Amino acid sequence: MRTVNSDAILQGEALSFIEVFGDTQGLAIADNQYSAVKYYVVDMYCMNPGCKCDDVYIQFIKNEERVNYVRADFTVLFSLRTKKYEIKEIAGVAEQEVNDVVMKEVRKDNEMVKLLKQRYKKMKEAGRYVVQGDNNMVDREEDKPNRNVPCICGSGKKYKKCCGA
Repeated sequence: MRTVNSDAILQGEALSFIEVFGDTQGLAIADNQYSAVKYYVVDMYCMNPGCKCDDVYIQFIKNEERVNYVRADFTVLFSLRTKKYEIKEIAGVAEQEVNDVVMKEVRKDNEMVKLLKQRYKKMKEAGRYVVQGDNNMVDREEDKPNRNVPCICGSGKKYKKCCGA
């Protein structure tokens, strides 16, 4: 595992699986029905062990742009529990294409969801390891956000409906 800052974890910063483990094995390449373009998938998770979110940010990058990756073609926030998703960012791709790719390659593919759940679990365990290994760790109960503010994990939900539940 690469070095990960415990403050970033506790703040609910979404970190990519590749960034933490340096392992691209098992990532899915999604076929686009509109053309021969394939997408490279980058999955990002909240590693905060105290956070109860079940979401994963999934960035889709056109395969030929992977080497010169600057920005994802689109990003979705996907719930591993409900399999619902929200489009967070689109750059030069039609919304219908985004919906088709996510529906076909993520929501309907049990192997993809299974892989994302495994990676989510591994990220949470790594987060727990980093936070527990931090000798400067103090009880952060007083830093707990107000229940009605946006969640610190970046899910877009209110804290009381996400990590504060």
